[in-house]
Amino acid sequence: MKLTDLQIQEIDVLLKKGGIKYWDLRIEMVDHIVSDIEHNATTNDFQLEFETSLKKAGWYKKLNSIHTNGWKKTNDIYRKKYFKGMLQFFTKPINPILFSVAFCCYFYLSKQLSYSTFSKINFALFLVPIIMFFIYSIIIWRKKLGNSVNVSYGIFYFGLAFVMLQPVTNFMEDLSTDSQTLIWLVLLPLYSIASYSGYKLCKESVEKIEKFKKLLA
Repeated sequence: MKLTDLQIQEIDVLLKKGGIKYWDLRIEMVDHIVSDIEHNATTNDFQLEFETSLKKAGWYKKLNSIHTNGWKKTNDIYRKKYFKGMLQFFTKPINPILFSVAFCCYFYLSKQLSYSTFSKINFALFLVPIIMFFIYSIIIWRKKLGNSVNVSYGIFYFGLAFVMLQPVTNFMEDLSTDSQTLIWLVLLPLYSIASYSGYKLCKESVEKIEKFKKLLA
């Protein structure tokens, strides 16, 4: 049974109505269903063959749970890549060298400047990744990539370091200046590496979806 473009679009619409809101999850399911119907259909009844294909795949009346499992699986993949990216930062020979030089300069400033000045520098450095996050989010929005689970998690992990570490900066206010300086010396380098890993992951997700859309065009 050869499906028409209209029928393929209808499969996409039915999956979306059933609860598969991310188009990049749907497209994989659509591809599976179309292939199954065209190769294994025993009738010319589109609706019947569609339901049969859903049942064979274990998706019939389970689209909401399939959707949930889909984004959970994607999250697992991106979480592993996020932490792996932090570790891989030190695998390139130049990165540890640059990191060591930057940290030595940072440590030197902590000793030479007053805490008030050092704190202002820390605050400015802390804002840089989140400013980049908002700028890149606008760039992604302008690309009109649609409701993509890959892009959603890419953006999420780009901003994760700020979300996790920002409460720590509030907690620090009640500590002594020496304690605050020590926390900044640990916090900011970790934050920088985590933000860099998140940015790379976000960029990778956007490039993946852009390539995917070109193939579908």
